[in-house]
Amino acid sequence: EEEVEAMERIRRKSDLRSERMSRRIAEATASGLSADEAFELAMNEEGLPALPRDSAEPCGYTETEPWIESLPANPLDEDSEISRRLEHPAVIQAHAFVHEVFDLARKDSTQSSYFSILTRASMEIVGGLVQATSDELGDNIGRALAITQLKRAHSGHAYARAAVIGLRSEKAITDEQSKQLFKQLKSLLTIIHDLSAAAWS
Repeated sequence: EEEVEAMERIRRKSDLRSERMSRRIAEATASGLSADEAFELAMNEEGLPALPRDSAEPCGYTETEPWIESLPANPLDEDSEISRRLEHPAVIQAHAFVHEVFDLARKDSTQSSYFSILTRASMEIVGGLVQATSDELGDNIGRALAITQLKRAHSGHAYARAAVIGLRSEKAITDEQSKQLFKQLKSLLTIIHDLSAAAWS
């Protein structure tokens, strides 16, 4: 029961943060800042680290994207040595979210800059989860590394959630698409919290 209450407090805190960020982004873009600039401003005010930049393509995707290189085309390909490290349910679910995001970005006709933020954020989520689940938590070093990567995934989650709100407000995605993305993000947030609790215990 205490764990449920703790999770609810964390979720409420995350929701309030997203609402604050959305308001700040709306104010900043209304004053003439770009979506990227507005996001950086909002994240700085929330004390969250900036996303890594990739200006090579509008959607933030290139063949040399660091976490693209660590992911096989099919995460369940039995012939891939990397795939054996990616069979953790958290990674598979995050990878599914990445594919969903990239599919939407490739089909986008609005050229919304929020897609650039969302694609980079989704890669931060999966990248953090890949690293956080790649080693056993048998010693303090392994736990510390996992906690660091889970913080990274949590930061990516905050960016992603706010980006979905931005895309929905710009009508770049439908209400149904935003509901699906929020559903996936809610599940990923639970996973990140569960892994964090295990790393701290």
